[in-house]
Amino acid sequence: MTPAWSAALLRSMVVGLLTAVLAMALGIPASYALAKHNIPGKSALLMLVLIPVVLPSIIIGVGLFYLYSRIGLLQTTVGLVLGHIQGLNSSITRR
Repeated sequence: MTPAWSAALLRSMVVGLLTAVLAMALGIPASYALAKHNIPGKSALLMLVLIPVVLPSIIIGVGLFYLYSRIGLLQTTVGLVLGHIQGLNSSITRR
């Protein structure tokens, strides 16, 4: 195994683990609150969660690229994890 391959594997594992933990930590309480409680602005929150289902992935990708370039998150682990959380949430919501 080459050092570059090992580094890529480690980064993928870190991103996958962080994405799974953060998506569950954010998604489970949010879904419970939206389902069980009458929260002010519930419709707006639900629409915000469902936007990735309606918009094509390329539109979201271009938007994230523009945003990340403006705030300095390009080529960072944080930017990669945030992008994957968005993708994971949209794929779960589609089912």
